[in-house]
Amino acid sequence: MLQITTAGLLAVGGIAIGAPSASAAATCPQTKLCVYENYGFTGSMAIIEGLSQPRSKVTDFRSLHFYNGTPVNDRISSVVNNTNTTVLLFVGIGASTEGSGESVLFYPGARISLSDSRSLASLNDTFSSGISGNPPG
Repeated sequence: MLQITTAGLLAVGGIAIGAPSASAAATCPQTKLCVYENYGFTGSMAIIEGLSQPRSKVTDFRSLHFYNGTPVNDRISSVVNNTNTTVLLFVGIGASTEGSGESVLFYPGARISLSDSRSLASLNDTFSSGISGNPPG
């Protein structure tokens, strides 16, 4: 599991790697988790309400849409976590409380464009579900 900290640092195996800062982003409201259709916090935005609360159940992105009507599932390129809880996004859709597939943990305050890191670029347009609260396991 990859972990994203508040400064957009990538923590892998206990090593933090600084990611380049992104240019101006569309406004994500405080206390919300926002996802963007394109790199660099551009394109249409969606607020994932189910992940803005601590200890959520798995949220399936197949029924969610960006403001422009485009489905969110497998189309996330940037993430802003303005919540007070950690959020774990999964590549697969899980039927349990842990989701499935590869995952990335976004800490409160994290802002990341997936193109900002070689480790995350391969996850562009792959997230299908998520859960908030303490990371599983």
